[in-house]
Amino acid sequence: MKTALFDLSPRVAYHGVMRRLVPGLYRPPEPLWVTVASGPLKGGSLLLAIQATDTWQNMANGTADGFLFDALIASRKLEGACIWDIGGHFGYHSLCFASLVGPTGRVIMFEPNPANIVRFKLHAEKNPALAQRIRLEPAAVADRAGEATFMMSDMIESGGSSGSHLSGVDTPVGAGHYQLFSPHQVKLVSVDDLVFKGGFLVPDVMKIDVEGAEGLVLDGALETLRRHRPFLLMEIHHILQMKKVYEVLPALGYRIQLLDEKNATPSRCFISASRS
Repeated sequence: MKTALFDLSPRVAYHGVMRRLVPGLYRPPEPLWVTVASGPLKGGSLLLAIQATDTWQNMANGTADGFLFDALIASRKLEGACIWDIGGHFGYHSLCFASLVGPTGRVIMFEPNPANIVRFKLHAEKNPALAQRIRLEPAAVADRAGEATFMMSDMIESGGSSGSHLSGVDTPVGAGHYQLFSPHQVKLVSVDDLVFKGGFLVPDVMKIDVEGAEGLVLDGALETLRRHRPFLLMEIHHILQMKKVYEVLPALGYRIQLLDEKNATPSRCFISASRS
């Protein structure tokens, strides 16, 4: 337990331990509906426990991951585009994307964590005009179709659910961080199967945030990347995953740019990638 607590972030550790030690008394931070103050989702509604983590406060402010949206807006005309949100969490990015692509655009959101899906559906009900542009796929994206073990947390309010990941991937922090996670079987899909066999809309943009499975997503998308050249926004969670990215993308003609460099850490950074 000491090792586990050392690796856990303070807020996730507190909520996880309290939930285990005093399950009858523990109350998680209470989420409330907030109106987003700025950014692509300005005026939209989110259910957030903003007192639990700075990330949720930034979402309420509309400033969370602003550098990603800036890079996307600078990359191309977005009206009518199709954006795949791979690792959609509870839909903040998908709702922002839906605003950016306009009424004729589409967003396909991939998310395997049931707790996040429940929260996204609440967000969809509160933001119906944007939600009608979003297609939810309750699956994890990897290098093949099938099933796999998914290590999952339902601790949405403390931010723990955003660390859920496929078993065996290169996660950004030590195993102790995930001691409170539990295994579940989830559906796997690959980008190429969906594009070339499943009749899905071809992505103009792919945002990839998969907690160490970045290489699996790329391996399952090679033909789509070759033929259709989608613009990529990726969160890289491990140095071995960055090695994989640099093996795959330049060979396909992609140019990689590091984003938000001042806030990069030894185990996490953001990139964009484009083909001319």
